[in-house]
Amino acid sequence: MDNEALRHEVDHLLAVAQEQIADLAKIQEKQAAMTTTASAADGMVKVTVDAQGNLLSTEIDEDYLDDFEFTELAAHVTEAAQEATRQAATKLAELLAPLNERGNAAMSSAPEITDIVPDFTAMIGQLFELAKPDAGEAAKSDVSDDNDPFNFPRVRS
Repeated sequence: MDNEALRHEVDHLLAVAQEQIADLAKIQEKQAAMTTTASAADGMVKVTVDAQGNLLSTEIDEDYLDDFEFTELAAHVTEAAQEATRQAATKLAELLAPLNERGNAAMSSAPEITDIVPDFTAMIGQLFELAKPDAGEAAKSDVSDDNDPFNFPRVRS
């Protein structure tokens, strides 16, 4: 590959990277506003989670005990939370799909570049990690701190 062709490929990849970064802010706004609600026990238990699967609210119908046993409540809450988390993950994947497709297409259209500059490929891959607003918080939240009043458990599937 001659220098002019290489320059053209690099310019193209940089343009795609700039588009990805610009789209990231829009995606993060949508992600921050995204919630998912799922139900169990014939709709008597409802759980809402955010895009990362963090529990936002739990609603139990006041007539729940008329139809179900109290001992079943935990299982129904868990079932609804897991379903809401699965749905949130699907929504998030759909939200990120165009960004991923564009990035993959750009990288596959320039295999010579990715062979020559593998660190550039890693840099583009890191853009997708930036789409996760709590990426830096994930490691921190996995460590339990019983003294932190804001350290709420996460619901995960």
